[in-house]
Amino acid sequence: NSFGTFNSYGVWQPITYGGSYGINGFYLPFTNTTSTTTLGYDFSPNGNNWTTNNISLTAGATYDSMTDVPTLTSATAANYAVLSPIDKGSEVTLANANLSVSWSGVTGNSVRATMGCTSGQWYWEVTSGGNSSIGLINFALPIVPASGNQWVGGGGFGAGGSYGYAPTGLAYTNNTGTSYGASFTTGDVIGVAFDSSAGTLTFYKNGVSQGVAYTGISTSILYAPAIGYFQPSSGTSNSFNFGQRPFAYTPPTGYVALNTFNL
Repeated sequence: NSFGTFNSYGVWQPITYGGSYGINGFYLPFTNTTSTTTLGYDFSPNGNNWTTNNISLTAGATYDSMTDVPTLTSATAANYAVLSPIDKGSEVTLANANLSVSWSGVTGNSVRATMGCTSGQWYWEVTSGGNSSIGLINFALPIVPASGNQWVGGGGFGAGGSYGYAPTGLAYTNNTGTSYGASFTTGDVIGVAFDSSAGTLTFYKNGVSQGVAYTGISTSILYAPAIGYFQPSSGTSNSFNFGQRPFAYTPPTGYVALNTFNL
């Protein structure tokens, strides 16, 4: 029809508009991120520019101009992973388009992303609230285990069930912590580089590699990015970036954002 069509996968996609805009019409692609003024520019011949309000283009966790779209446009314009509102513990609170997470209790609940890491090399970042274990959880496991610690790397997920980097600097899996990297706190940006084809997991603190934390991660299991409450700091928020915002630090060579185009 005039508005859209189905692609070869049976997915409905909008058709690029090719008509006129009328006297009061406008076309707002929101692609000029030079400033908050240019973001509202009208790309039709009419010049009916809009004024943005309460929009941030400052790099970091508050950046608002995201290329998260339902089409497979490119490696940087597609449908991105977010934190799942239906795949989390009861004490988990999500906000800011499901990219921010905080806790209301001390049980250690975790939350997973909406996408798992298929074969390849994946990178994402977490601006830490200083209270959480960051890493991976097996997509097939219940997000709230029947028993045992529920944070990423805790014993509730069992051997090979989850892998985490804790604020103490320890790397945890199956409730066993080993000396790994630097400690981190509120405001630190933790980069996560997961090579699901090689079974390795590396963490970065503010752009500095802490070395390979884990090797031998099963390549036959689908793991998803995850975070779990680790220390008693209820309410402190952690902010995820799967690539829908500019990364704070350059990903390692070959690693890509977690979105549907790259899967």
